[in-house]
Amino acid sequence: LNIPGNTTPRYNALVQCFNVPAVGIYRLSAFGRSPGNPLVTHDRPVIRWRLRSNSENCSESDPIAAEGDLFLPNGASFAESAPFDINVGAAQFSANATIELRLDVEPDVLDLPIEVGFDRVILRQGGVDPIFADGFE
Repeated sequence: LNIPGNTTPRYNALVQCFNVPAVGIYRLSAFGRSPGNPLVTHDRPVIRWRLRSNSENCSESDPIAAEGDLFLPNGASFAESAPFDINVGAAQFSANATIELRLDVEPDVLDLPIEVGFDRVILRQGGVDPIFADGFE
């Protein structure tokens, strides 16, 4: 999988999509690791998020209002990323607004086995109330 405008190839592991309940700031955080060979650069776990203003079922054909990446740590042990805020303004919100979370991997070396881990993927509304908590497992 190649992300348009991105020169680093990516592979998608899992996707989760849900309706956005209200206008506000949604804080995304997660833990990542890549225990590969310490003599080479490790694969990189990435969460690609996409906000769609009008997408009842997260269809890829629906326009994306905003998107971005949360790059997770890729050391040998699980470590937490800095949280990332997704701002859903009034102009981007509707009854069919959705946020899609994609667990992607940027491989260190193409065509070799990929070894990364994702854990404790959490999205909180206003930084407090979890609306998505580690539901990939």
